[in-house]
Amino acid sequence: MARIRVSRKWFAKYRNLQDAIVDATPGTTIEVEPGIYHEDLWIDRYIEIVGLGAQGDVVIQGKKLATVEMGTGYAVIKNVTIKQSRNVQAPVVLMNKGSLVLEDCHVLAGKSPAISILHDEAEPIVRRSLVFSEKNVAVQCQSMGKILFEQCELLSHGDLAVVFIAQGNPTFRKCKLTGTLGYGVFVEEAGQGQFEECNLYGFHHSPAVGIHGGNPTFLRSQIHDGKATGIVIQGGKGVFEECKCFALGKERAAVRVAGRAHPRFHHTEIKNCPGGAFLFEEEASGIVEHCDLYGFIDKPAVVIRTEAQPQFLRTRIHDGDQGAITCYHNGKGIVESCDLFGFNRAIVTVLDDGRLDLLRSKVYNGQEYGVYFAQKAEGILQETEISHFPFRGAVCVAHAADPTLIRCRISDSKVGIHVIDNGRGTFEECLVTQCEDAPWLVENGHPTIRHCRTDQPLSSPKPSDQAAADEEPLQALYAEWAHVIGQEKVKHKMRDVIAYLDYQQDRKQLGLPLSDEMPIHAVFYGQPETGKREMARCYGRILQKMGILSTDRVTHVDGRYLVKQPGEAMLQEWRRLVNEGNGGVLLIEHLPLLTKTESALAQGQIILEQLYQMLQKREADCALIFAGDERSLKEWLAGQVWLTNLVKNHFVFTPYSPNELAMYFERFAHEEQYMIHPSAREEWLKAMNEIYRTEEGKSQLERLRRYFQKVKFNHGRRCAKLPKEKRNKEMLVTFLPEDFVMTEDTDIRPENPAWLSEIERFLH
Repeated sequence: MARIRVSRKWFAKYRNLQDAIVDATPGTTIEVEPGIYHEDLWIDRYIEIVGLGAQGDVVIQGKKLATVEMGTGYAVIKNVTIKQSRNVQAPVVLMNKGSLVLEDCHVLAGKSPAISILHDEAEPIVRRSLVFSEKNVAVQCQSMGKILFEQCELLSHGDLAVVFIAQGNPTFRKCKLTGTLGYGVFVEEAGQGQFEECNLYGFHHSPAVGIHGGNPTFLRSQIHDGKATGIVIQGGKGVFEECKCFALGKERAAVRVAGRAHPRFHHTEIKNCPGGAFLFEEEASGIVEHCDLYGFIDKPAVVIRTEAQPQFLRTRIHDGDQGAITCYHNGKGIVESCDLFGFNRAIVTVLDDGRLDLLRSKVYNGQEYGVYFAQKAEGILQETEISHFPFRGAVCVAHAADPTLIRCRISDSKVGIHVIDNGRGTFEECLVTQCEDAPWLVENGHPTIRHCRTDQPLSSPKPSDQAAADEEPLQALYAEWAHVIGQEKVKHKMRDVIAYLDYQQDRKQLGLPLSDEMPIHAVFYGQPETGKREMARCYGRILQKMGILSTDRVTHVDGRYLVKQPGEAMLQEWRRLVNEGNGGVLLIEHLPLLTKTESALAQGQIILEQLYQMLQKREADCALIFAGDERSLKEWLAGQVWLTNLVKNHFVFTPYSPNELAMYFERFAHEEQYMIHPSAREEWLKAMNEIYRTEEGKSQLERLRRYFQKVKFNHGRRCAKLPKEKRNKEMLVTFLPEDFVMTEDTDIRPENPAWLSEIERFLH
């Protein structure tokens, strides 16, 4: 192999590197003696540049352009310090193509990036090198090429980032990243990146990792010792596996997830961060699985708020001061198969319309309550153990909160279940034992208790009264509401209305005067298929059981159908429907059309007059429910003062949440004897979120049914590829992750005549 020697000595043949590069043949090794070489290098052939002497003895300092620019397929630079000229804005090393290998080098920049990788043809390898920029990024990546940084030290004193990935998927292996003002790693929407066994620390003003729509992967990396947040994810994804986060700032959580981001944390340890481990907000989601979170002083370990909905699976959250999980401001979350223990405050706190589900988990060893629900909070606690709360109680429900506990075991606490200040809650098949003061303590609360067991007598007559009421018909009918998915606020308000009607009935039976008519009529606001008809049927059954109505039949009246009937036929159909609904519930939809359709104005006015007469009756012949889209129906009612004055009960049916859509999907699957494999849970819930966010003309359930058909098609197409002998029952009824991923080919649905032929096509 040819060798060329470059030296600053006066009589050397080559006194600068560029001349040596021009004369070098491919494969030549250029040996560079100690000295400072002021020049810009353009590398256009395969060469190897080796600095002689110790690190720092050979310095290449740029003049006008990039100090080193790669313009060939492969080249190597070893043991050289590459610096930027003071007044140059170009990067120190510019890689537009080829594989430039930097080994044991120092790359030092002032105002510009130290290394810029700008085109997909660039595939550099940087090993055991120091890369530093005083006021800019150390590494800038906008390339889809194969890029590797290994055992490097990357530093920046700039206010943007040490590593900035706008595009591409570079690999950083066993690297150390430190900085002062900016991020450690910042990944934009088109960026990815893989960080293996890296060490990020010393970020006191910005997060160590910032993800803005990107999707990087961190494996066995450490993020620690900074005064700012460790990780901020805004609208992106990201995978963190076998990582460690510790000793981060006390003002903010170690990880902040926002803006519909969806990261995944696996086998990751977050510890000793005073500001907590996770903050999920702004409709963010994500999965935290097999993680260990502990040692939090100033903030709860996990905070969930503002429509965020993360999932915690098989994770330990323990040993802190402010609590394990706080969920509020419409935050939602799922905690499944987790251990939560060792906090000085309530371990789980759900407030202010929050919803948190704890499934098959353990909550134990705390100084205050184990689980605290208040301020209209909700949640499902199923098959969860709550124990060892000697100073307060295991469960507390207050301020109109309404959680559901099913088959939970509550023990070894001062009070088992404490329901106070108008708290509600449904408790089914729970076991409450070994409580110091009382298993149940109800103080101005209204719980529903079904088939629960205890080893002590109840401390208040209220739960026993409630237990007795369980056998009453109304309680059995209330239980049917559990089959209506979602609309919890409607159920709560309807229960209050029914309680008042029951009170009015009692006064009536005792011959006491009634100050006003029985307020049985209602308005249901909401989008199509949000449970209005189901709740109308439930309402009718309860009114019939109370003796207010003679039948629980619900007769549906559709204004769109009526206005299509000509003249007198419209009135005849109206009278027929009224007679059919007499004694039951008359559910009237699209009523405003009667006053807006020109051909039906006269008949519509007659119908409205009849409705006015029906509403004025003190002893109503039937319960009238007016239903429709909230905006248009409210606008119409604003001009019908007589109707709003006579109808007291207004219920708003909200769109289904992603979790409620998932419950409907499970119902669809169960009806056709399908099941969802646990490994498909992430793709399944991701699809539910997408359906929830999609706004189009069809109702949520119609979009969900269409998606369910597509999942069945994917499942059928996958099974059709299998040999007959492998198509066992388990295979034919189980949805796997790939079944939930939609492609253009999935547009053909099972109800389409071409479906079978499409399946047949995939057999060949």
